Amino acid sequence: MHSRWLFACVTITCVCTLVLAQEWKNSDLYTADTVFEQDVYTLRYGADDSTAYFAISFTHPDIVPSGSSMVGFGIADPTAGSMTGADIVTAEVSADGESVKCELVDRYVPFVAYPLSEPQGPFPIEDTCGESDWQLVSCERDGDGTTLWIEMSRELAARDDQDRDIVKGMNRVIWAYGSQVSYHGSNRGSSSIDLGSSQRAFPPADADDTVELLFDKYAVPSVVTTYACQSFDVKDANNASRHIVAIEPAVQEENMQYVHHFVLHVCRAGSYTTAHETARPCIGFSPTGNPESGCYSVYYAWARGIDALSLPEEAGYLLHNAESTFILEIHYDNPEGESGIVDSSGVRMHTTSQLRPNDAATVVLGDGFVSRSQLADPSIKTDVVYRHECPSSCTSQLGQELNMFASFLHMHYYGKQIWTNVYDEGGEFVQTLNQVDHWDGGYQRFPVFSEPFKLQPGQQLETSCVYDVSKADKAVVPGPESHNEMCMDFVAYYPRQMLASGEFWSYCCPVFLEDGSEVGVCGLSPAAKDTESDRFNQTVEVSFGQGKVCAASSEDGASEPVQDQEADEGIEPTPEPSAGSGDVCFPASATVQTHDGAVVRMDRLKVGDRVRTGAATYSDVHMFGHAKDGGLPFLNISTHCGACLVVSANHIIEVNGGELKSAGSVKVGDRTERGMVVSVSRVRAQGLYHPHTVDGMIVVDGFRATTYTSVMPMSVARVLLYPVQLVYRMCGVNVVGSFFHEDRAYLLKGPRLAKHVVKNLLQRLVRSNLSG
Repeated sequence: MHSRWLFACVTITCVCTLVLAQEWKNSDLYTADTVFEQDVYTLRYGADDSTAYFAISFTHPDIVPSGSSMVGFGIADPTAGSMTGADIVTAEVSADGESVKCELVDRYVPFVAYPLSEPQGPFPIEDTCGESDWQLVSCERDGDGTTLWIEMSRELAARDDQDRDIVKGMNRVIWAYGSQVSYHGSNRGSSSIDLGSSQRAFPPADADDTVELLFDKYAVPSVVTTYACQSFDVKDANNASRHIVAIEPAVQEENMQYVHHFVLHVCRAGSYTTAHETARPCIGFSPTGNPESGCYSVYYAWARGIDALSLPEEAGYLLHNAESTFILEIHYDNPEGESGIVDSSGVRMHTTSQLRPNDAATVVLGDGFVSRSQLADPSIKTDVVYRHECPSSCTSQLGQELNMFASFLHMHYYGKQIWTNVYDEGGEFVQTLNQVDHWDGGYQRFPVFSEPFKLQPGQQLETSCVYDVSKADKAVVPGPESHNEMCMDFVAYYPRQMLASGEFWSYCCPVFLEDGSEVGVCGLSPAAKDTESDRFNQTVEVSFGQGKVCAASSEDGASEPVQDQEADEGIEPTPEPSAGSGDVCFPASATVQTHDGAVVRMDRLKVGDRVRTGAATYSDVHMFGHAKDGGLPFLNISTHCGACLVVSANHIIEVNGGELKSAGSVKVGDRTERGMVVSVSRVRAQGLYHPHTVDGMIVVDGFRATTYTSVMPMSVARVLLYPVQLVYRMCGVNVVGSFFHEDRAYLLKGPRLAKHVVKNLLQRLVRSNLSG
């Protein structure tokens, strides 16, 4: 797989005379052109039976007149489309008076682990073997001295192990430019060119309308990671059905560096879509796997490097008034915390009124819910294969043969390789559906296969990922943020399948529980784990790091189940003295979402922070009942969607659509905003934090909870806390301070609390008068 890297070892020098007009010497050989960057870099190309021909037009008002220019072009790894593993040629141009000197240098790029080096990326090194396979045909500069015209050719067949074949069909190519061979910054990109006899029109010929779904001038928060959502309803006034036949990204050019990736979900209209009618941080961090969102399928996903998606002529994504609600989810990456970024990126859907024979759909494979994050040790190891199965127990529910026609493999920056294999019911290998041999998070792809793969009911799919974290400065764990990792495959297929559960076949992936066991998700429902093949028992080859609170453990180092998954009765809370019998707390690593979209750990939360308390509501933290360190006992509540909540047994949380229960009485089968409860276990975790909000509710790790305890009736607690809340609302001050931070029984604090509040308030008034 590493045996075909491009570029020869010989440099070619040519001195050309300044000319006043462009006259391509091989003009009759060029059959198509592609604009890589408008008004800057254009490529013309063509091929015969043995040779490929390329012509570059490069215009730049600063670089070309300076007398020193570098124009790069490369044949990328066909499975990747990035610089890593590419065969590159650089045209290094210098001008002296009226003469122009062009030198073609054959180069290639080996794999480089993230973070990249040299200093900003993998550096193309000169080929060290073989004869030259790039031939310079012409090199000219226009009369104004701002445009270069470069013609070159290369044999289609690779000559050595540092070359890549050029095929008479679709080729992934990369390009870059600068004043010299050095880091090119944002002056680069990737694309695809077709050197075949015919090229497919875009948009397709039957497209007769276009719909744009664009963010409404969203102000990107000045935090590293933001997942923002906006809903759209594209109902037809005549209630007519249409097919979406092509989708293309519409990323605002000046914001390209901040848009990490986006996903277009199709959803059922409801409170979640209503709450996102304007762009805002996604409630629950993402619609994926969130029962509250009502989203049941993905139509398109994009990351840097991905081209437009054009569906096969036999299928289209259905668009009619019963399925016309979309949520566009954009992951913004703002590592420098810049402010003032306003974005209107989105997608452009091309539709037809001439319905095609089949409805298309997308199924998510791999770690679709990023559930590996809750294993006892979720830290990723270098060069370990992490496998995720879609078992035959799920695919056997399919009613017919499916045509899988496109695949979007997705990881973040530490990825090295990713692939999806198909196996028969007995576990025998059938074929590789899609693969990336040289992963680069900056260049991703959503290729449409030349021929659809025909998946048979009962066949198994396995998505595998390999990472290189050797240069990471801390543990890398699965998760949604840019510095976390993912392993997913979005596979487009037709005809769309409805399962016996009444759900579309949109997800087929394992959910990993904290004890290393799995629960499968088929459609959007838990599925039986396939046990017929030993291969399915080897899914967790390595436990992944100490990340979220789901990594908490019991005192002997293992998670301790509180009940069997099929138990009917609730759990009796068993508080331990170290935590206090009345504690209603969360560990330090639990997270909340603030009103600006930031995700904040519990031990970094402050009085005055405005946090999410409901689907679209936020409230101020006005005091802390506890705020201290130390390893303490908690309950770990896990759901079939891969979510988990670690909380004290006496904390009152919301389940079953509004029912309030202590965490200790939650049982398997109860439903939360993050899915159905599949296990409850005792764990230990660091820290003990109990924030109180003004409205008495809080959403922690996506679960809605109160800020009250089952030890004291909520009505009594509300009365006792009302004066404290009133002072905060009127004066914006916390008169309780750290009174509750030590271990004192709640019921003994009443008189002392009143004295403390009065004293604290008087001290604040005195300081205010003195400072005034």
